[in-house]
Amino acid sequence: MKNITILILLICSLFTLNSQNKLGKSDDEARIVLNTFIPETILQEAPSARKLFMTKLSQVATKNGMGGNEASPNNRFIISGDINVLTKDILPTAPPKYSVTIELNLAVGDGVDGTLFASEYIEFKGIGVSEDKAFISAIRKINPRHKMIKQVIVLGKEKIIEYYNSKCDFIQKEAESLAKSRKFDEALLTLNQVPEATKDCYIQSMDLAAEIAENKFEFECKAKIAEARSLWANRDAKSAAVALSGVNALSSCYPESITIFEEISGFLDEKDKRERELAYEKYKDSQGLENRKLDNAASLIKAARDVGVAYGKNQPRTIRYKSIF
Repeated sequence: MKNITILILLICSLFTLNSQNKLGKSDDEARIVLNTFIPETILQEAPSARKLFMTKLSQVATKNGMGGNEASPNNRFIISGDINVLTKDILPTAPPKYSVTIELNLAVGDGVDGTLFASEYIEFKGIGVSEDKAFISAIRKINPRHKMIKQVIVLGKEKIIEYYNSKCDFIQKEAESLAKSRKFDEALLTLNQVPEATKDCYIQSMDLAAEIAENKFEFECKAKIAEARSLWANRDAKSAAVALSGVNALSSCYPESITIFEEISGFLDEKDKRERELAYEKYKDSQGLENRKLDNAASLIKAARDVGVAYGKNQPRTIRYKSIF
């Protein structure tokens, strides 16, 4: 039964397209996303206030359409903030309370180069039973919908779009170079970082991503088929099936993988054959495989984005941001 379990799983992996038949609407990976960063010295003596400040900056980005799951650990664009203390007093109350007036310097920029794109100063006041709580009170009053805050985000977004449009050729050449070195996943991650808002650059980059994804699947398919044939020559059906499970359905040699699979399945006994056929029929019905009409280009673009995102999530953060103030 172990063999039939592997073969059933193989059928699912061979025929599934991982929802790659549609290019969906803009998502976190297709939009411009700002990572949150503040220099270590800011609110160093008030850790609770610092933590809240980081949360507030994330809220500002999210509420203004530039937040995300930060899937790419090496996103170069940041939302950052600095706090200047304008006044700090102890009020003559029982018990005494602290009053602070802070000046928020909100900024958007390139955290790699340390380039400021947009910034604004806004004042907030807070009162608390301790200095830390007074800072917390003031920070809580930061409104992501504040007119001046929205202006910073809008201007910052425009500058980021200008950045990608000015460097579009360089980004695409870098991806092509990576692909030629068979670093397909890294190449796709590079192209995935081009946001949809750049329009022409995004379309060109996705066309290139589809081409690279196709080359990746072809390269991997040929390798997997060669491995499977070698294993099957030694009648190691189990290992051959595992090798074939890595073949992507969008590759042109996918039908050849089905042929090899059929050869393997031919060595099963009648009971295993019936179970395999039943499993396949149920899977085919659930996926609508007989009537599926694939838009291959859209499928490759979606596959390219999935590969790039998955690769990005597994990469350690290597960027050390610079202050943009």
